[in-house]
Amino acid sequence: MPTPGYRYPWPASAINSADMAVLHSVRESSSPRVPISVLVARAVRACYGQALKPKAQPRPPQERKESA
Repeated sequence: MPTPGYRYPWPASAINSADMAVLHSVRESSSPRVPISVLVARAVRACYGQALKPKAQPRPPQERKESA
């Protein structure tokens, strides 16, 4: 549980003016225009989405029972 008074740092605070200029340029050149928030969400999914994909679980070995 977070301590009282703790504030999670807003992720957008790490986006600087050069990053915003790139996002603005991409948004303006896309057809139809895509909101910057959608561009950021797509980038996060493209970069880190593989961590969300469920990993294949190995199958347990099939054991045969011997008849008595």
